Amino acid sequence: MEEKISHEILENIKNFTKTVNTVNENLDEKVKNLTNNVEIMLSEIAEQLEQHSNRLGGHGSRLDDLNASLHAINARAQQQQKSDLLETQLANAEEINNTKLQENVNLKNLTELGFYEYAVIFTKPHSSHVFETEPVLYIHGHDNGNVTIESNSFNSNMSITKGKNEIILKKDVFLRDGKENKGIHITSTVPTTVHVFRHTYIPPMDI
Repeated sequence: MEEKISHEILENIKNFTKTVNTVNENLDEKVKNLTNNVEIMLSEIAEQLEQHSNRLGGHGSRLDDLNASLHAINARAQQQQKSDLLETQLANAEEINNTKLQENVNLKNLTELGFYEYAVIFTKPHSSHVFETEPVLYIHGHDNGNVTIESNSFNSNMSITKGKNEIILKKDVFLRDGKENKGIHITSTVPTTVHVFRHTYIPPMDI
């Protein structure tokens, strides 16, 4: 009876061991399959990552090209801005130069043709018992026109002809020593050149 029980126990142990071995073999196979699957998945993931990396690299290259283009456009814009500024400055300088040139031409014309307005004075000569002196205006008109002469002692409106016009003033216009308001203001409707003279002469003697 005991031998029968022992034999059954041994059989059960053998069967259990066989079952465990079978289970272990199945687990080893599953682990091996799982490992293979994981390796395959990792390989695929690595391949996909490499493809994405290549795409990103391509995008990076395109971004670099775009940045280079933007820098070139910005450089051209700055150069154009400098060129426009230089052209503006040159235009302003040319305008100023033309204005000054025109002013010089106008001044030259006035200097050559004369002016429309003068202010003059006559100083009194040294007294002499022999000679007499009278104040004289020589007005050279560059055309026919009118002249106005204003002073405290002499005021006149007169016509002048083209060329030399001699106007003898009163002796009251002479400026004596000290401060006196005896300036003479001359205006004309045409360009004139005015010269101031003190005409000295010997008066006729009474017989």
